[in-house]
Amino acid sequence: MIYYIGAIQCTPYLEHHGILGMKWGKQNGPPYPLDAEDHSKAEKKAGWRKSLGASGKETSVKKIKVAQNEVSTNKKEEAHRELTDLEKLEKIKRTKKVAAALAVAGGVTLASIAAYSLYDNYKLDNFDFILNSNIDLKRISEEPEFNEGTRAFYAAFEAKDVEKYAGYYGGGQLRQKNKFLNMIDGGDRKIYQKTIDVMKDIKVPSRKTAEQVFKEMYNDAGENGSRFRKDLQDVSKFFTRTDPFANRNDLSNLDLNDKEDLKSAYRLFNHALVYHNDPTHNEFINKFYEKLKSMGYGALLDLNDRELSGYNAKRPMIIFDTKNVAEKMIKELDDISLDEAYNNAAITDHNDAAIKMLTNKALKTTIALSGTTALAAASLEEEYKKEKAKKEQTKKDGD
Repeated sequence: MIYYIGAIQCTPYLEHHGILGMKWGKQNGPPYPLDAEDHSKAEKKAGWRKSLGASGKETSVKKIKVAQNEVSTNKKEEAHRELTDLEKLEKIKRTKKVAAALAVAGGVTLASIAAYSLYDNYKLDNFDFILNSNIDLKRISEEPEFNEGTRAFYAAFEAKDVEKYAGYYGGGQLRQKNKFLNMIDGGDRKIYQKTIDVMKDIKVPSRKTAEQVFKEMYNDAGENGSRFRKDLQDVSKFFTRTDPFANRNDLSNLDLNDKEDLKSAYRLFNHALVYHNDPTHNEFINKFYEKLKSMGYGALLDLNDRELSGYNAKRPMIIFDTKNVAEKMIKELDDISLDEAYNNAAITDHNDAAIKMLTNKALKTTIALSGTTALAAASLEEEYKKEKAKKEQTKKDGD
């Protein structure tokens, strides 16, 4: 059997390297190589020259070069050798396997990305969840007093969401507004982060549950239903810039038995929960909250900051059952804290976008390689079939 180590062809045999008369553990040098007179008496007596071969000058380096040349010659011959039919079929088979593996890898990557996103949305769409009493809610405000116990308020509890609101809302929007107002009237407006204690578990409805409560109010055949539908039509004009659904000219003829119509109409209403300037609209907001309270719920997912605004928050909340929350801490956020929060939030969004982009590129590359490899396999197979047919025809002509 022949073995290859690097580019050297080797055969399995044991060889002693040294010269006759050498003593174990004893050195005659350095310097090397030794001249004839530098060898020990024992080596001279044993005839050390006999160890070198016929010429007395052949070295192991020369042997290695000879072996390398032999391997190089063998490789060239192998490269020009025509493959047998069996080898061609094996090559086609291997190429097909590589193409299939790349296709599977691309499919698994795409499925994993889609599955994670779909599963997260599926949970929020179909299942209630609990805001546990051991979590803290965070809220950015211009007001140093705690007044969240008297009305519905927006808050966050996910760490990345908290940082986004501090950075983007506090460090961006509020700070710029306050600086402008301070220049006008000489005031000294500040920005605060309120930590709110959840004293008792708060139940949050799934999106479908909230949609059904909204649907009952919208489809009410009486005066309240008529007023509610008109109110939704009136407030929609305030949200045409951020909610595409609000661009519809007439919302009164919606068919809320249609899944997509219901989903879009509820999203618009959820978006409009922030609008408190109209008494009629506030009346319907309160009715919506009271209905949810009667069902045991105390908070709601804010779809605007999750899906429409630039916050891209994971689970932003609207807390409407305020009896189960209390003030824990209020602290002023200085410019350094706001800048740090803004930078961290921007880095998070940038990293999320980069991961998404790189994943998509990797997926596209994998799919492209899969397609290219599949084409190569098909080309090899077609070439093999043509050669085989040609050989068979030549054989027939010879017969």
